[in-house]
Amino acid sequence: MTKKKKKKKTSFSLLIVLILFVALIFVLAKYYYPKGLIVKEYGIKNNKIDSSFDGFKIIHISDIHYKTTVFESDLVKILKEVNKYKPDIIVFTGDLFSDEVSYNDKDIEDLNNFMSSLDANIAKYAINGEDDADNHFETIISTSGFKLLNNTNDLIYYNSNKPILIGGVDVDNPDYEKALNTDKENLYKILLLHMPDNVKNFNLSNTDLILAGHSHGGQIRIPFVGPICNFEGAKIYNNEYTKLNNTQMYISSGIGTSKYPYRFLSKPSINLYRLYNN
Repeated sequence: MTKKKKKKKTSFSLLIVLILFVALIFVLAKYYYPKGLIVKEYGIKNNKIDSSFDGFKIIHISDIHYKTTVFESDLVKILKEVNKYKPDIIVFTGDLFSDEVSYNDKDIEDLNNFMSSLDANIAKYAINGEDDADNHFETIISTSGFKLLNNTNDLIYYNSNKPILIGGVDVDNPDYEKALNTDKENLYKILLLHMPDNVKNFNLSNTDLILAGHSHGGQIRIPFVGPICNFEGAKIYNNEYTKLNNTQMYISSGIGTSKYPYRFLSKPSINLYRLYNN
């Protein structure tokens, strides 16, 4: 075989390998990574958390984007996974809907049944995402037993008379001061935030823990490069954990998808936090 023929054969073999590799990536991104919910567990310690809260469980759900890569059968699996942990509170940080999907009455009913069936020992809290406008979001939240924390807050008591405070920020009209405004000092304070990059607009000296969404964990991540789906509002912060001075921020990888129905190296997930006195 001449050198020219050998070179041509090698080039053709490399082309076939490249095509197969790209096809494999496509199959994984389309069918494997968008499915198979995982649970990420974190222990959170802080001396501002009263010891009566030791072991307190928070389930964090975000970015369902129903009917993108999440369908009714997936809601059933998510519901079963959440409820088996018997969380004390459940928090939802926005984007139940997707602005790329048209929803019918059956879809609204499915979402209402899902949100209503999520079971928390104490309370369920939610904030809106940018895709939740004009999609029956507030109706579903109120009828399913969630408390909407858009620019407001609530006190959570657990086995003692010293509470923790939880507040939420409205993604369309954020007001951090209202979200955490309280006359009670020295409380452990949790802030629900949809777009993590909004932290740059806030004075976080009075916040201990931020639970955010929107980034989808980057949705499509490339080794040694990082996320290539840098959504507006999650361009700076899209990793699962960031320490901002004394404030801890956890970002949910979410469950559905946005813009493209693909995920790669970023599985859909929910977060489970357990609180402890340090």
